[in-house]
Amino acid sequence: MESFQNQLNTVYEKYLPKFQDALRGTGQVVSYPLLIGVADAYAKAELKIMLVGQETRGWNFEANEKNKAWTYDKSTPGLVEKLTETYKEWSKEPDLDCNEKANSVRNEKPNSPFWQFHKRLCKALKGQGNPTPAFVWSNVCRLAQGTEVSTDEATGEQKYEFGPLGENLLPRILEPSLELLWEEIAILRPHAVIMTIGWKFDPFLMQNLKTKGNAPLKNSDYEMPLENLVYKFPADAWPCPQVFQTNHPTYLQRRKKTSEVIQKLAEIIVQSMSS
Repeated sequence: MESFQNQLNTVYEKYLPKFQDALRGTGQVVSYPLLIGVADAYAKAELKIMLVGQETRGWNFEANEKNKAWTYDKSTPGLVEKLTETYKEWSKEPDLDCNEKANSVRNEKPNSPFWQFHKRLCKALKGQGNPTPAFVWSNVCRLAQGTEVSTDEATGEQKYEFGPLGENLLPRILEPSLELLWEEIAILRPHAVIMTIGWKFDPFLMQNLKTKGNAPLKNSDYEMPLENLVYKFPADAWPCPQVFQTNHPTYLQRRKKTSEVIQKLAEIIVQSMSS
């Protein structure tokens, strides 16, 4: 059977031109796309979890180029391999003990709400006596928008800070991003997918996801294991029977709901393992 990584790389080669087409003519500065590099531990794990954040804050294939923009109007030979290898280095033998690894490539603090959520979820699952979970991470939106912060006087090279996509660019990028996420889930076959995203993405999910018979997704199609905090997508909306959506970890932290959400998610996943 072809490895997870080979299957992903084939799909990534297909999707890079889609992102380039979406960006062409916009004149916008964006980061390189986040592409998953699968560690051996994930491939061998009995309990596979995909954690999906809402958007990257910049991504690059060399630590010393983290402020460099993607030249999407040009071809970069070997780009898929470079980006997936960066991901592998960044996740380096996944956090089986739920210990965060500071890494200069990650453009986010190791103790950000997202990574605290990941750490606590991992501990909650391990605490149930299950096999140690192995994680992969992806994003609903895998590009970030750049703002110029400096120019190297010697080379003239521009450096950028990256943040969320503007509302004009977001719809262009979300369509191929969601299609790509669907393909990643189909290839990686996680036991559960947990999307920790703000509700601003809901209209795009509704627009791009379908249920049986190719019917558009409706609010009534969701289950709600935890009222207004944890939603479960209908089984036929994604190529995984257990796909959950909850609020962004920053929101959960502010409302002091993180523990409640993690406990419920762990409980559902554990029950499904034994059924």
